[in-house]
Amino acid sequence: AARAQLREDIREDGLVLSSVTGYQLSDIARYVDGLAESIDCEPVNAALAYVDFSRRDFTFSDDIPGRTLDRTALTQTIASLLSNGETEAEIDAPIRLTAARISRLQLKNTFGCLEVRSFETESPQGDAQVHALISSMNGAVIPSGETISLIAQLNGRVTNFEAANADGFATALFDAGLCAGLTLVERTPQTEVSAERRGLEAHLAADSDLRLRNPLDTPICVLCYYPPLNGRGSGGSVTLEVYGILRSGGETAEITA
Repeated sequence: AARAQLREDIREDGLVLSSVTGYQLSDIARYVDGLAESIDCEPVNAALAYVDFSRRDFTFSDDIPGRTLDRTALTQTIASLLSNGETEAEIDAPIRLTAARISRLQLKNTFGCLEVRSFETESPQGDAQVHALISSMNGAVIPSGETISLIAQLNGRVTNFEAANADGFATALFDAGLCAGLTLVERTPQTEVSAERRGLEAHLAADSDLRLRNPLDTPICVLCYYPPLNGRGSGGSVTLEVYGILRSGGETAEITA
């Protein structure tokens, strides 16, 4: 009887249906967190991309700004729209951009020669070992925070080290690298030199490596010149040039033992 009466009442008066839609703020926050994982990224500093050895010309990659989604602001915006019943709204996500510490323009304007060191070889006409040392390090780039190993750079091309040339090359790289701002990771002093000079010399052998780390925010590049290879210099001299961000005017560095 009650159902029959209700049916008659609906026929006469009609029926109104209503619904209430709700949301959990925590669900929105989880959605926004997932969105942020595909958006957030750290800025990328400009880096050394290409070296023209003959012209001593450098090409740098572009710096890329970092992105960070403002999770709190986006969560609040979505919640506010839902509270007003707006379920089809378009939202411009609030994203903050963070500039890279090192820009391409900065590198282009301030990248230059920091230190130059030379030494006379034992074989003015050039030999296999000197050629291997030069070719292994010419154009070598040490990115920010990374360590370079002279033995690793040689990659097995020299196994029987001729002391004078190998030590001269290692010493020049050691001296120029430290004065350019690199930090020492591994060095073996020469035992044949006087005690007061052992802090200024470096020894290179199969079990005695030279490793230098770049603690700077910018890359370091090493160029080498040797007359039998490229017609630069004089006699049997090898010249190492270390390039990086130029120091302020008047700043110099030296190694003391």
